[in-house]
Order: sequence, then C-alpha cells, then structure tokens
Amino acid sequence: MKENATMNMMTAISTATAAPTAAPSLSTSATAGMNIVERYRRAKAAVEQVATELDDAQERAEAAHGHRPFALIAWRDYSAIGCGEIQAMRERLLAAGDDAQTVEKEYKAARRRYRAAVQAGKEWDKRAGLELLNRRAEDARKELAASQDALKALSPSTAEVALSLLDVIRENVEEFKSLEAWEVAVLAKANSFFK
Repeated sequence: MKENATMNMMTAISTATAAPTAAPSLSTSATAGMNIVERYRRAKAAVEQVATELDDAQERAEAAHGHRPFALIAWRDYSAIGCGEIQAMRERLLAAGDDAQTVEKEYKAARRRYRAAVQAGKEWDKRAGLELLNRRAEDARKELAASQDALKALSPSTAEVALSLLDVIRENVEEFKSLEAWEVAVLAKANSFFK
C-alpha cells in the first residue's frame, strides 16, 4: 500500500509538471493559497522544535524525578493502548461477539486506568517544571492540526499552489514513508488541478 501511495504521488507530480497551463479555478487566490501552505510548514517546524525541547527537558528531569509515566495502559492482549484506542478496542470486542456486560465493565476500568495514567504524567510534569513547555507542545499540535485542515480545504487556483501542495506531500512521504488521510485529500485536490 505504501508503494501504491508513493507511485500515485509520483504520478500526480509528473502529471503536474506535464500540464502547467491548466485552467485555474476561482476558489482561492495564489497568495492566500501560498499563505496556507506556509502556515502548515511553520506549524510543522514549530511542532518539531517544541518536541525536541520537550524531549531534552524530560531527559534532564529524569535524573531528579525518574521516568515520566506513560499515558498508556494494558488491556487484554494489548500492553500499551490509550486515548481513542481504548474505544476502538471496546468496539472490536463487541463486534467479535464478546459478552457485552464483561466488555463494558472492562472498558470502564480501562478508562479509569487511562485517566489515572494521564494524571500521573501531568503530576510528573508539574514536579519537573514542564507544564508550560507541555502547553506549548499541545498548542503547537493544535495549530498543526488546524493547518492540515486548512490544506485539506484548499482548492488550488494556480499551478504554483498546486505544485506547493504536491511538494508538501512529497516531503512527508519521504520523511514518514506513508500517507495520512488528510494528505490523500490534499494530493487528490492538487492532482485534480492539472486534469
């Protein structure tokens, strides 16, 4: 699947470069489109920067406070799940025909353990003096998600904007070797500009 995604992206890029005179839509000005692309690039760089700062600060704090507790729990065959994975596990168990009453009891217990794990991490952050840095990291992640949504909503109106979108996707594929759902949507819009 990763190979198909990469091939589809490469096809989109080669199509884009072969047809630079495609008629633009009137949906977004070139300047506005490029601003959205640059917003994403800044947000991604900010997330990477604050993540590095947070990792370094946590590593330094471990000497005095021990390892930061993970916000993950064990449930049945899974040794480390959290957040939305807990709900997904519940749904898988119910779909597989497990006893609903047992699943609900385990699910509620898993949610309690997860909340306790998250709280333990927050308490560790407070003791280590990392609350502000964690808030910065959370704000950066929110801005990155918002910038991804803006890219996904963008309908390129110029070849420059469409090629910039393709470049963003190319960079991410090179870095992560896969495509996320928002990237597939962006790739489709950029590619459709050149059709």
